[in-house]
Amino acid sequence: MNSKFMLCLSTAMMASVVMAATTDAPKKEDECIFSNNIRDWTLLDSRHMLVWASSKDAYLMTLIAPLEDTSMALSLAFVDKDSNGMICGHGSDAVSVPESAIHSIPSIISGMHRVDDAELQQLTEKYKVNLVPKKKKDKSTSESTRSISTSAPDK
Repeated sequence: MNSKFMLCLSTAMMASVVMAATTDAPKKEDECIFSNNIRDWTLLDSRHMLVWASSKDAYLMTLIAPLEDTSMALSLAFVDKDSNGMICGHGSDAVSVPESAIHSIPSIISGMHRVDDAELQQLTEKYKVNLVPKKKKDKSTSESTRSISTSAPDK
């Protein structure tokens, strides 16, 4: 009888360890999105931004260096350095502010991962900004004045 109890206890303990390991695992920071899927972005601070690949799919992007002159930025340029059509959280892809008063040096993306609803809520509270996806507007309303451009480096 003791051996059955010990077996059940050890099974329960292993299950809890496995559950803890899967929920506490670090986020994969090298995800990619197709550059033509980028729909919107929200600057959280000078080194972090939320990029929307659709109305539901948000990615937290971390930059190596702060973006300069973003206080009034209406557009961002996502630079696809390897010309593969994707913006990735690894490699040499970058972000810049094209209409910056000072010449904006692109900041290399150091990491990017998909954000789930719980993390979206945490980011909303941390940065005190509404990050809940906007509902689609009907076609009669005007489009956003912000723009997104993607480019590949000149060869």
